[in-house]
Amino acid sequence: MVLEQEQNSLVLVVDDDENMRTTVKRMLRGLGLEFVLCEGPEQALEVFEEREVALLITDFMMPLMDGIELLALVRQTWPGTRTIMMTGTQDMRVAADAVNRRLVDYFVTKPWQDEQFRHLVSQALDAYGKREKSTSPGEGQRFGRYQLIERIATGGMAELWRARMRGSDGFEREVAIKKMLSHMAGDSNFTAMFLDEAHILARLNHGNIVSVLDFGRIEDEFFMALDLVDGPDLRTLLKDEQPLPTQLACYVAWQCCQALAHAHQAKDAEGLPLNLVHRDIAPQNLLLTMDGQVRIADFGIARVERKLSRTETGIAKGTLDYMSPEQLAAEAVDARADIYSLGVVLYEMLCGRRPFTGHTFTETLGRITAGKYKPIHRVNDKVDRGLSAIVTQALRKQRDRRYPDAASMAADLDAHMSLGGRRPEASQLAEWLAGRLAELAKKEES
Repeated sequence: MVLEQEQNSLVLVVDDDENMRTTVKRMLRGLGLEFVLCEGPEQALEVFEEREVALLITDFMMPLMDGIELLALVRQTWPGTRTIMMTGTQDMRVAADAVNRRLVDYFVTKPWQDEQFRHLVSQALDAYGKREKSTSPGEGQRFGRYQLIERIATGGMAELWRARMRGSDGFEREVAIKKMLSHMAGDSNFTAMFLDEAHILARLNHGNIVSVLDFGRIEDEFFMALDLVDGPDLRTLLKDEQPLPTQLACYVAWQCCQALAHAHQAKDAEGLPLNLVHRDIAPQNLLLTMDGQVRIADFGIARVERKLSRTETGIAKGTLDYMSPEQLAAEAVDARADIYSLGVVLYEMLCGRRPFTGHTFTETLGRITAGKYKPIHRVNDKVDRGLSAIVTQALRKQRDRRYPDAASMAADLDAHMSLGGRRPEASQLAEWLAGRLAELAKKEES
């Protein structure tokens, strides 16, 4: 471990290559920083225990503990620290996934320009400096014509609030306010993603998709007003690896198919196909209402061919465990990538576990790439071969062998649910949902 002090903010550089550590230190000379150089994550964690680290710069590939695991631990334990991942060109898909999983704020690809790297570091340190100086309103405060009631969640790019919208003659309505984090407003890439999501949602009008009600900018803060969903996300319901009843799992997936069929066929203002792909169909983005409806949320990394902002090529986006092989390879994606992701979600709903998740990040990557998993009817004997075939077709490694569109998958799910006249209804999903939430609440109390 090497420490060199200039002044002010502490920058921790982690790389098992001594030449790279030295190069990073040289590039950042003159910025008024204090450096600690570590050859591995274990030493880095010792520094975190003793010092306040403003910025972590880490390599991806290292022995024993890789950069992804270090970033995940830092984000959980020291969330205020800004992070930059250094990666080779062949690892860009991993870095991009880390960004989308909110584990890392920025990444750079070797080799890079000195000035480009210095600018990125300055930007990260500026964000660190602003982390506690945000002028964002708190609970109970006014935000334009909205009153913020309760912060629901905070992600890497935005925070979500329960809010009350007031109009004339006593009109009131509770909505969800998705507001970009103050320190992200200066990042053109994240701003473009936020704006694109608003414009995409404005083109979608379906009962199984969260609707955007308003969009704008208040005191330099971009925001969206969205439908407030009164129930949990699917990830909450899948705690303890407990599967859903078979028919209800099919019903949830069928509703998702309806939403995806609508989104995939969406058109722009000129009537031309958007060729939209959500790219992050995962349990945290599937919301359930208390009356048994499913809503797809978070189109923040959706891809459209006729996109408003300039997009990056060769970058994978999505949640790793649910990403299709073509997403991992950073190839062009189409609607069949969403079908694959929904297949993973359906497998998890039926089995309580995901088909490809390994013990490590790298092991999971290998399993998805190989396309090998345990057949679903061998994990849950309540799943018949007909339903197993539906999941199998959605999870085909070769996209040409998957369902060609969401409507085709919906038709097969509908036929399977209707066997013997036992097709579920929203009221049955609502009844199960209320019971499951009560069960989870009881476990929390104990």
